[in-house]
Amino acid sequence: MSRVLIVEDDFDILSIIEERLEMLGFEISSCGSAEGLPEALDRSQPDIILLDIKLPGKDGIEIARDLKADPKTEAIPLIAVSGNPDIGETKQYLDAGFADTCPKPIDYTDLMMKIARALGLQ
Repeated sequence: MSRVLIVEDDFDILSIIEERLEMLGFEISSCGSAEGLPEALDRSQPDIILLDIKLPGKDGIEIARDLKADPKTEAIPLIAVSGNPDIGETKQYLDAGFADTCPKPIDYTDLMMKIARALGLQ
C-alpha cells in the first residue's frame, strides 16, 4: 500500500481527496500548510506527495524546490494540485521538480494514473 501525503489548505477539498484515495487503497496523511510539512513528513514517510500550489506563506513551487534540494526528500515524487487553469502549462512545475500536475476539480481516474506513473507502477 502506497503512502500519500496531501498538502492542502482547503479542508473541504482535503477531505474529499483523502476519502477518494483511501477508497482506492492508499494510506493517507495530510497537512494544511507549509509550516506543518516537516512534521507530516517525519510522521508519514510518504511514497508520494500531492502538493497544492496556492498555500498560505510559501507557495507549492517554492516548497517543491525546497523538497528537491533536501537529500532526505529529493527522491519523493511530487504532483502539483491547483485550481489555476494554467496548471496544464507544466514547464514551470516540472522545472520546480514536480513529476506531474493535476487540475482542480480533480479527475480521480486521471490522478490515479499520474500517481501510478510517478511511483513507477505503470
